[in-house]
Order: sequence, then C-alpha cells, then structure tokens
Amino acid sequence: MMDGCMWVVAAVVSTLTTVLTPAQGNTELELGVVILPTPPTVIVQRRTPLLLNCSAFSSPGFGPTTYRWTRNKVDVTFNKRIQLVENGSLYFQHLKRRKRPSRSDEGLYECFLTNSRGVVIGRQVFVKVARIASKFTKMPVDQTTVVGGVARFECKIEATPPPVFIWEKDGGSLPINNRTTTLASGVLQIHNVLMEDAGTYHCSAQHSFQDIANLRETVTSLSRRRSDAGILTVNEDSAARPPSIVYATDEITVNIDESVTLECLVDGNPQPNVTWLTPNNTHV
Repeated sequence: MMDGCMWVVAAVVSTLTTVLTPAQGNTELELGVVILPTPPTVIVQRRTPLLLNCSAFSSPGFGPTTYRWTRNKVDVTFNKRIQLVENGSLYFQHLKRRKRPSRSDEGLYECFLTNSRGVVIGRQVFVKVARIASKFTKMPVDQTTVVGGVARFECKIEATPPPVFIWEKDGGSLPINNRTTTLASGVLQIHNVLMEDAGTYHCSAQHSFQDIANLRETVTSLSRRRSDAGILTVNEDSAARPPSIVYATDEITVNIDESVTLECLVDGNPQPNVTWLTPNNTHV
C-alpha cells in the first residue's frame, strides 16, 4: 500500500552538443600538443573575475606557441577588462551579462593553440552567467484536503544553474518526517496528512554554491527569491474515497546518463496500490 510514488531511472533521450573535450586523462596529439580534460560548461557570477585556462600546451621542440580565443566564432577583443595571459589563459576582470548577445560575455569560447606544426583547438567551453529570475512562474496555491489524504505544493522559477528550493511552514523550517517528500524540481508532497499539517507553506529559491565556478568567499551577493504562501486546510473526514491520481509526470526530456524523477501522487481511502510499468509493459 502506498499513497504516492517516485522513481528515478536512467535517461534514454540524447541531445547533440558541440563541446568536444576529453572525458578522462590527458590527450597528446602528433602536433606535440597535450590537451587537458576540462568541464564543457562554466557558470560564473556576474561582475566577478574569471580565469579560463586554454587547457593545452605545446611540447618543447615544436617552436614558439601562440594562443587565440574566440567567442561564438568571433575573435575575442582584448582590453583592460579582458586580457590574454602569457600561458594562453583568458582573464576577465569581471563578467557581464546583457540581453543583447553582442554585449554579453556569455557564449561558446574556443582556444586555438598554434605551434610550428599547425593549429589545434585546445578548449571549447560554454560560459554562462549565474542568474535567477525576479518572479516565480509557479507558486504554492491554497488547497484543502482531509486527514489521511495528500497535498502537493509546487514552485518554479527560471535560473542558471537550476536553483535549490527550500520549503518552510508557518514562517519556520519545514518539519522533517517520513510523510514529506521534497523534489529537486521544486515540489513538496505531503502524505498521510494530519491536522497538524494545516498552515501556510512557501518556498525559497537560491543558487547551489558548488555549481558556480568563481563563487566569492562572501556569498551574500547570490540572489534568493521567496514565493507567496499557499494555505493548506485540513478537514476531518473518514469517508471512503475512490482512488485518484493527484499528479503524474506527463512528458520529460533529458540527456543520456542523467537521472530523471518521474512523479506520481495518488489519493484514496483506503490507500490505493500503485504500479509502475516500463515502456515494454514490464513491472518496475
């Protein structure tokens, strides 16, 4: 018996990416160039410094080495704010993000290394500036349930990288018990509701510190958004309720090797059984 379900499976949908960086170890080319493995995407704070390493170097005996950087296939213009370091790294005194792409520092950066034998792309990396929207696209709404029933609140907000959601009840920390489930997508599920669960619920969204490359020691500059509250009303009712699906994931697209959460929240009295089937109609 169960009144809700959640299953994490490996994704089977693939997407194409132009980022070509070695997955493991160093790669040595015939040109006497060694390419180091680097992440395909770097997320940074706006108005803070950033150092992009070229992640490639030329072996001795292959002549002088020169470096060139492009952003979105256009040569990077060096100035007081953007400088080329002697080892080929690209240094930003501070990052800019603008609505007009031509005035923003976001984009695909490529480092070209040249020696006496030729030219190679030492690094390809997408640079994104951390941001979080000023308004939520979805916030908790008032709802009514019964003792033994279920409740579901949801928050959504546009952010890079995806935000971390923190839930509160009546202005304080959300009680921790085996009846509440919080999902990374911004969903709060409450199972086997009790009278004490009645109250106001709201979420806060903020960036995850480990996802930002150039996070300063003072993290107060990271934005945090707080949603409006949704009120949960709980009534006493022991009458039988037919099984019903309160919410189920409809369709989702993810990358290969990523995990995905398929949400299923059901209600009924007595509690209904839940069965998961794979695309091959086999039981999970």
